[in-house]
Amino acid sequence: MQKFPKFSSNTWLEDSYTKPKDFWQELFSVENKRFSAHSCPFNGYNFYYDLVLRHTSNKKKVAFYYYNQKWQQLSYYNLHMQVEHLALQWRSSGVKAGSIMCIVLPMGPKLVVAIMTALKLGLIFSVLVPQGQAFIMNRLTNLTPEHIFTNKIFHLWLKDFKEQILPDDVEVQGQFDFSAHIYKSGEALGMFFSSVRKDCTQPIPLLCDQAYLYALRDGLLTFALHKQQHFVDSEVDFFQYQPYLLLMSLLFGRSYVYLQINQVKEQPKLLNTYKNSLLFIPRKLRELLLEAPKVKLKNCTLWVKSAIESIDLARWIQFSSELKLQEVECCNIVAEAAWGGCVLASRRKDLLNIELQPCAGVPWKMENLSEEVINSSVGFFVAEGMNKGDGSLGSLLLMKNQTYWRYTMTDFPSRSGFTWPIEEVISMVEELDFVYACSFAISLEIELGQQYSYILVIFTGVKTKKMLSENKNKWTQEIKNVINLQLGSNYLPNTIEFFPLVPHKKEEKTDHKWCQGQFFSKKLHFKMNNKTFDLLANIQELAYQRCDEK
Repeated sequence: MQKFPKFSSNTWLEDSYTKPKDFWQELFSVENKRFSAHSCPFNGYNFYYDLVLRHTSNKKKVAFYYYNQKWQQLSYYNLHMQVEHLALQWRSSGVKAGSIMCIVLPMGPKLVVAIMTALKLGLIFSVLVPQGQAFIMNRLTNLTPEHIFTNKIFHLWLKDFKEQILPDDVEVQGQFDFSAHIYKSGEALGMFFSSVRKDCTQPIPLLCDQAYLYALRDGLLTFALHKQQHFVDSEVDFFQYQPYLLLMSLLFGRSYVYLQINQVKEQPKLLNTYKNSLLFIPRKLRELLLEAPKVKLKNCTLWVKSAIESIDLARWIQFSSELKLQEVECCNIVAEAAWGGCVLASRRKDLLNIELQPCAGVPWKMENLSEEVINSSVGFFVAEGMNKGDGSLGSLLLMKNQTYWRYTMTDFPSRSGFTWPIEEVISMVEELDFVYACSFAISLEIELGQQYSYILVIFTGVKTKKMLSENKNKWTQEIKNVINLQLGSNYLPNTIEFFPLVPHKKEEKTDHKWCQGQFFSKKLHFKMNNKTFDLLANIQELAYQRCDEK
């Protein structure tokens, strides 16, 4: 490959795994010839200059497009000016480099300004989109930020953290300081929550080296952003991909185009607004475009899909055919913002692309399924910095297909690649008056493209059989409402099942393994219609009540 003269054109990818530092230095030098950067790999990273300041010479160059009844834009120059004002406010409020800041805002221009301000000041930042009060509070409790930046509309949600909320009416002191913080190699840049980790409620530290270098590699090699003008995002999963995609787009001086999925539903042609566009196609956008009147994506020069979100190949073939994308390059990726970028990616090529290769510059290995099962063509992909079975993307099961790999599944249940926060859901549902106890069951649905289906198992107590038959629909809606409002619509179960019974308990807690065994064996369904078990369940419930009283 001519761009990497220190590496053989045939073995540069393999060499990058064994000599990663040489690869990163060479990659940086290639891109730095086009746009002079103020960062130096493995030394220090001036994110604010490289992402914003070096693109401000053209005052009309657009950093961020968004749609609100009409197209609106934020230029790199105006982004810079807004960042300077906000940085002055934050400094006046006592914000210092190294502080942990949580930004609680929806995707939009204010969030972009806040993230760039955090980078300018050298903060360790995290971002939470406000999709539910319990969702936000649970994660803030785990993060324990020193500062929170948000809109007044969310202050009531954050009442337990009111001391950390930055004021809007702070008296500004001092003058603009156009210098920017340089993150030293090895320093943390962010603490991000991930929707694809086994535990999606814990923040994951991201080092500045990964954040910068992975964005540089992916923008240059995976997405070829030097060829694209716009990066179009129609509501990709925020906690899997942001702020990684945004940082990568700005690093290459591209225009990031944000559209809400409902806006595309109403006007699919919005996707064709800007020429020479890279279009990210999450599963929900694919389904929307297949069901809507067909729109030819005439300005799409590269489309990207997630390998872990959906493996229903027939549906992707239908999508590429009906939207006339067979001759447009496609890229298949496994990426995570908390990791810093892509873990696995394919080459850009025409027609549907399902292949995957470990991304350049990161040593990796394949681990056996178990000590008993040894197979060179299938195993767990583990990149350096990951561990098999740790609930990260190191738990990906891959299958060898000639010269490339193909994603199969994770070693823990996920739906469309995303984790279902079972404990959070159960704790919310058990607060409802009609719920005696709540458990869950998980089944693998082959017809859904080998996706897991989540079943919420509701126990209402033995004396509620008649009440259940009269209120089942109402209670179902109440459960959906509380999950939607407190945690977000992504966490709704596939199915809700009610049983006028009480579950077994283990150490005074619902025994979920017992519940799952009883559910899948249909014993719960049998017991709810059996008079003998009604009597036994009454005795059991009375015993539990007396134990609780003690």
